[in-house]
Amino acid sequence: MEQQLSMFTPPSRKWDRSTSKTAGAVCQMRATSQRMRLLMAFFDAGEDGLTAYEAGERAGLLHACYWKRISEMADPRIGLIEDTGANRLAPTGEHQMVRRISELGRQEVERRQA
Repeated sequence: MEQQLSMFTPPSRKWDRSTSKTAGAVCQMRATSQRMRLLMAFFDAGEDGLTAYEAGERAGLLHACYWKRISEMADPRIGLIEDTGANRLAPTGEHQMVRRISELGRQEVERRQA
């Protein structure tokens, strides 16, 4: 039986082990996953968007590698969030880009809430 790839499959690197690539290929967004929690934070923020830090804070993931999940969702091959072109100062003292949920991301959240 052939496994169907999720459109949310994170990109793999050439040097990743085959087990990592296989795990990524069957990766799904679950309601409790880090990606889904972050996507919900972007959904709730609306057009104003969030910095990576703000999204991690709202999702309760400051202890995790939230910025990696955000980068995955912003990857054009996945396209769940998009750059607004704005920057904001983070509590860390550096400017961070502001991203917002994309139309595809909104559709995914609404599909899961139905």
